Amino acid sequence: MTSPVDPTRGAILLPAISTRQKVERILAQLPAQGDAASQAANWSRDDLVAPVQKINQVMRNYGIEFELSDESQRTIIRVVDRESGELIRQIPPDEAMTIEKRLDEIRGRLLRWKV
Repeated sequence: MTSPVDPTRGAILLPAISTRQKVERILAQLPAQGDAASQAANWSRDDLVAPVQKINQVMRNYGIEFELSDESQRTIIRVVDRESGELIRQIPPDEAMTIEKRLDEIRGRLLRWKV
């Protein structure tokens, strides 16, 4: 019978787990996508404020901030220089949010003309 202890080092030998196996284990523990989507549809903005604030407390040390936009009902992610506070990147960018807003306005005008 073989022992799981390495006689030369006195350490316990464990089977090597690949990164892929670790990822698959984590993914298996997550709820199914349909379940998460149906739960998310029932959440209000107020339900998300406290978790986003907690995430911001931790991620601010890394220069990452999250914001819930009131206008577009989107989550905005900002990468900020920790020392200067200067904005490095925003997802989605301001330009994309402006285009989305304009398209919503145009869609509203087009629908009114058809009525």
